[in-house]
Amino acid sequence: MISSPLPRHQLQPHHPQYSIRPAHLSHLSHISHPIGDYIEIFTMSSPKIIVFGATGTISPFAARTAYAADEQAAGFERVYADLTKPETLRAAVAQTGATRAFIYMTFGTADHQRSGFDALRAAGIDFVVYLSNFAISAAAQGPAARDIPASLPLAYAHARVEMALEDVFGPAGFVALRPTFFARNVLPWFKKTAATDAGGVHIYLPYPEAVWDFIAPEDIGRVGGIVLASGPAAYTGPSAVTLSGPQLLSQEDAALANLVAAGRPAFLAKAYVEMLSTLFNYSGREEAVANVEKYGGRAATTFEQWVGQHRDEFGL
Repeated sequence: MISSPLPRHQLQPHHPQYSIRPAHLSHLSHISHPIGDYIEIFTMSSPKIIVFGATGTISPFAARTAYAADEQAAGFERVYADLTKPETLRAAVAQTGATRAFIYMTFGTADHQRSGFDALRAAGIDFVVYLSNFAISAAAQGPAARDIPASLPLAYAHARVEMALEDVFGPAGFVALRPTFFARNVLPWFKKTAATDAGGVHIYLPYPEAVWDFIAPEDIGRVGGIVLASGPAAYTGPSAVTLSGPQLLSQEDAALANLVAAGRPAFLAKAYVEMLSTLFNYSGREEAVANVEKYGGRAATTFEQWVGQHRDEFGL
């Protein structure tokens, strides 16, 4: 256990499953990149919440929001756990007394994490918020998950995890957040840029005309944190909540928005054009956008707003 905050250069783990413990909430704001399969627990007066992946893309915002929702939160506690090893989950929950958890999918488990959920339940977890995926809603044309075929691998994988959660915790014992296209997914585009003689930049886009919604990770995490803090008694929404960004933008428009924000001209080199309109079904998108404010307490972040908040990450 560690009682003092760690500077960022010490956060790189020697083992991919160790966790960190910021002693103060403000320290968490400096941790925004995934550096392993961590779990993080912060102690609240009642109840205690365990956040898996609290140094990743979504979980820090869930932890920060849930922390802020309890004025008597006492800080963060460092523990060890491995999402693929149920005995470590059981030990972590027993050690901390946590009763609620924020989790994500671990690929490659034969039972779709069922044994891990059994361990969490047996150790005292009674409410889970799961970072799922909108692909389920697109494939099932609604919240149903049990009939999604394996031929739709992303939807199928997340659906099986949701089914395991329902089997272990019951329909009122978990909430699955189903976001669409993460705004952070644009960052790799800017890792493959090339300067031009005119002082511009070539950006190689895989699907320039594909239209997505670019939801801010902060919005997803905020919804998760509020639902966690509310708990099963106060939460009155559905067991599956779709979440969407407020704008539909093509990849080209999103790239241009970044370049305009950086004050640079753009010369877009289109690798190839393939419409992806069938990948995501945007029926119900208005509801998904509204859910961000309904469950997160604040309107969804526009892509331009998110870019402005993460300017330094694009290197332009």
